[in-house]
Amino acid sequence: MPIQLKASGDPRREADVHTYPRPALPDQAPLDAFLLMGLVMGMLAMIFKQKLCAWASLLLTFCAVANGKAGHANVSQFLSSSTFAVFALVSIYLLPTRQRLAAADGST
Repeated sequence: MPIQLKASGDPRREADVHTYPRPALPDQAPLDAFLLMGLVMGMLAMIFKQKLCAWASLLLTFCAVANGKAGHANVSQFLSSSTFAVFALVSIYLLPTRQRLAAADGST
C-alpha cells in the first residue's frame, strides 16, 4: 500500500522524530602506562648502558603483565616491552664493553 502524500508534499512527521543515542564504545586499546614506561626505560638502558634503567624496565614490564586486564591483552605490546628489557640486561651484563676488553688485553 503506497504512502499517501499530504497536500503540502512533505510526508515527514516532526513530532515523531527522535535522536539516536550513540552507544558508548569501550576502550579498544587502553594506554598501559607500565608498558610504555618499561619500553622507554628499556630503550634508555640499551642506549646508555644503565643497569638501573634495565632492571626498572623489567620490573615495569612484570607489573604491566600482572595488572593487565584479560580482555585487553595485547600480546605485541607485552612482547616488545619485555624484549627491550631483556635485551638491555643482556647487552649490559653479557656483552663485553671496551673497558673490559682493554683491561683483559692489557693484563696478558
